[in-house]
Amino acid sequence: MAIENNLDLAYFRYNFPIAQTDILRTKSGAQANGVNTSIVQGTQGGFAASTGGGGGSSGGGFSAGAGGIVTSTLGAGTAVSSFDPYLTFQGYVDHTTVQEANQVLTGVPTLKTNTIEVLSSYSQSFPIGTGVQVNYLGQRVASNTPYNLINPELYSNFQLIIQQPILAGFGIATNERFIRIASATPRSPTLLSKHRSSPP
Repeated sequence: MAIENNLDLAYFRYNFPIAQTDILRTKSGAQANGVNTSIVQGTQGGFAASTGGGGGSSGGGFSAGAGGIVTSTLGAGTAVSSFDPYLTFQGYVDHTTVQEANQVLTGVPTLKTNTIEVLSSYSQSFPIGTGVQVNYLGQRVASNTPYNLINPELYSNFQLIIQQPILAGFGIATNERFIRIASATPRSPTLLSKHRSSPP
């Protein structure tokens, strides 16, 4: 009964889902937050407060490392880009009517212009350090002026950008370091898993 109702064990078992969430976070290219692996003693009916950011260390007990991981190495090395794909799409339709003071410039007393524009962009980074970005711009402009030889006017622009670092930021070892740090974060001891079920 003492082990089954131990609040220290109940508090510590939250580290399992926190550690799994931290691994998913690092797989997207984000920095590891860490897991608080300390066992808090003397909670006396409640959970001890822990500091935010990086797991923190709980009061009233002891901590294994700084929040369970060596946080002094997290800021070292080149920045890790997000591995999640990023897709944006923008478009607009515009109609403009302008009464012309000088009809000689446009050929019509009232100039009407219709504009349709579409802009899309896709970008993604990969563990080897490669970054890919694809941009597309499409535009259609039509007006009622007789002076335009081409009406409507169509414009499109396609852009492909590939970036690959040669020295800093190159390689899986650099860009997946947060994943390995999160995966190596100490989990709960085997003793805790043995007491998940009620004792006989």
